Amino acid sequence: FRSPANFVAQIMKVKAKGAAEHLMQAMRSDLLTLFSQALTPQQARVLVRKYGLDASGSALNNRETARELGISATRVNQLEMAAFVRLRRSNYSELRAYLETLDDEFDI
Repeated sequence: FRSPANFVAQIMKVKAKGAAEHLMQAMRSDLLTLFSQALTPQQARVLVRKYGLDASGSALNNRETARELGISATRVNQLEMAAFVRLRRSNYSELRAYLETLDDEFDI
């Protein structure tokens, strides 16, 4: 590092990255809890794999999700759409409250 200010800037970047990763892990955990309450297990698995909400963080397309879950890509799409409908109709107030909490805590 050429200067102490540059060194401090690098430390702040590392800290910010760590905070962002911590936030993502917390959000992932909260979403999984909401999914388990509102969705069928198969719907939850589809959303988790398609959007990378598991520990790997890797999102998959319909074909990859279908292959992993042993169902057709069409069925993946059907389950995804049904999950979104179910989430919209379920306890939306709980999801809204969660998002408002994030907004208050992290000034999103």
